[in-house]
Amino acid sequence: MIFISGGVRSGKSSLAEQMAQQMYAEQNASALYYMATTKRNHDKEMNERIKLHQASRSESWITVEEPLYIDDRINELQSHSILLIDCLTVWSSNVLFSENAKLETMVKRVENLVQTAKDKNIAVIFVSNDLNEDIPIKDSGVQEYVFSLEAVHKCVVQLCDQAFQVIAGCPIRWK
Repeated sequence: MIFISGGVRSGKSSLAEQMAQQMYAEQNASALYYMATTKRNHDKEMNERIKLHQASRSESWITVEEPLYIDDRINELQSHSILLIDCLTVWSSNVLFSENAKLETMVKRVENLVQTAKDKNIAVIFVSNDLNEDIPIKDSGVQEYVFSLEAVHKCVVQLCDQAFQVIAGCPIRWK
């Protein structure tokens, strides 16, 4: 289990993809999955970012689109595989605002996903954005989202073997 965070366009997704491909080759894994958490046709900028991400991946990737129930979808994946989840930032937003779910729901889904991954011997790389390093926004909805995302990050990092932060393309290993 690996957690990678960083600012927007910091290089975190590229690092995650490189790590996943290396693990896939070294472990002779059964499959290489990319779980995309973004909802399709969100807006023009997001659609462009989706296209860039898709173009950067080789044909060995199997894309799974899941904006909400990442813990359920992992049940469909092959055992002994590699899974990259990109990203927890968008997923947390989807769960919080689309379902009006509480922090406990998000944490439970992450814990369920990690347990299923362990049971099925699936290596997981989580990607997420650093949002708590910006100037605080006084909007209560934004604050709830940032606090929820940070709680999800803490949960994931606790469950992961490694944690990295990417700044300007340079990974820093924290755990």
